[in-house]
Amino acid sequence: MESKYLGKTFVSNNYGEFIVIDYKSSSCVTVQFTATGFITNTTTYQIGRGQVKDKLKPNVHGVGFLGDGPHKASENNKDSLEYRRWHSMIQRCYDEKYLDKKPSYRGCSVCDEWHNFQNFAEWFKENHPSDGKEYQVDKDIRFPGNRVYSPDTCMLVSLHENNSFAHARSYKFISPNGEIVEIYNMRDFCRENGLTTSAMSMVSNGKAPHHKGWRLHGAD
Repeated sequence: MESKYLGKTFVSNNYGEFIVIDYKSSSCVTVQFTATGFITNTTTYQIGRGQVKDKLKPNVHGVGFLGDGPHKASENNKDSLEYRRWHSMIQRCYDEKYLDKKPSYRGCSVCDEWHNFQNFAEWFKENHPSDGKEYQVDKDIRFPGNRVYSPDTCMLVSLHENNSFAHARSYKFISPNGEIVEIYNMRDFCRENGLTTSAMSMVSNGKAPHHKGWRLHGAD
């Protein structure tokens, strides 16, 4: 029975070719995938049905892979929180259908380290607050205009913080005393300085010359 498998090449239904490199019994067969070099233990039953999985194959939007480690993609037949966040991040950068709907994400990328779900899940669990709130991955708050998701550029923010930041943009105004001030979140800036958001928006759009002495920088 051993000679039937050892050294032979087989094909998985979804993960390509693999070679049997060791055979101890029908329930303990070691195989190595040709494309990625991933080594795993399996059974002759799974080999016969083409069910052996290559955890290093980038089958999530062409770049993401589950990796070999302790972090699970699903629990009780439901995607884990860290997997949902990881999958959404990969989708935003590499899914053409998503990019057609959200073209602002074109040119964004995920660092090589986070192509591996195991690495992302480790970072996510280490940094996720234990206050029971829902947190999302943000790449812009620490570094405005950043286009890369990575452990060095990203942070976890609450849903409220993320929504507030998503509606923000950069403006330059001239204060009543002539100082040039650059702001990012119009709503927060107006609240902190006793200004009316709608009036300042009109100034920023050129529909009003000023509001309480504040003028748009660069306006004629």
